[in-house]
Amino acid sequence: MFVNPLMRRAGFVHQAARVNQINLVNLNQRFIMKNMFGGSQAPAGSYSDPSNPKVYFEISQNTKPIGRMVFELYANHVPKTAENFRSICAGDNKQGFTYSKSHFHRIINGFMAQGGDFTNHNGTGGASIYGRTFPDEPAGLKLMHKQRGLLSMANAGPNTNGSQFFITFCDTPWLNGNHAVFGEMVEGEEVLQILEHNGSQSGTPKAKFVIEKSGELKEEEAA
Repeated sequence: MFVNPLMRRAGFVHQAARVNQINLVNLNQRFIMKNMFGGSQAPAGSYSDPSNPKVYFEISQNTKPIGRMVFELYANHVPKTAENFRSICAGDNKQGFTYSKSHFHRIINGFMAQGGDFTNHNGTGGASIYGRTFPDEPAGLKLMHKQRGLLSMANAGPNTNGSQFFITFCDTPWLNGNHAVFGEMVEGEEVLQILEHNGSQSGTPKAKFVIEKSGELKEEEAA
């Protein structure tokens, strides 16, 4: 999916061509919107449930291991979206899809880190375990981008979820209703800080961050 550079300058969202909406964000507009909506860091604890699955990423920076990120997936709210991410993390799907050896291709400090394109590795590819894309789950669109460390689906418009995702660095309320929130980071703040520190306003990372290994935590590990 090609992003026209002119559209990148045109404003925050062009509904007819919202290719990975978070790719098209005008940073000046982002800060204006943040000021309008406020910068609260309300906890997402109400979305959590002890029965939800947990998955992990082992991350490297320029081939050097920097730590593990652990995520709780909101299967209690968005079972289909959570299962897509869980299965790709675990690599137990029939297609053999995995996040292992994919990387974060876009990092905007003060906003988010985006990854999940395990086919083209540049934000134009990826796929879901259900097919090329799958529809938004209404419950996911009702969950708020209200704090740091939330997992949300990148998309090319309504009902175009694949494998690409982003992790928030702050609350991003202007994305509410347009991207499905499906999880939260529960371990790995130090890794998230390194990712954010190596972002840029253009989104081009200052270092290469690879998901060296992804997987699902078993019950005894997740406890």
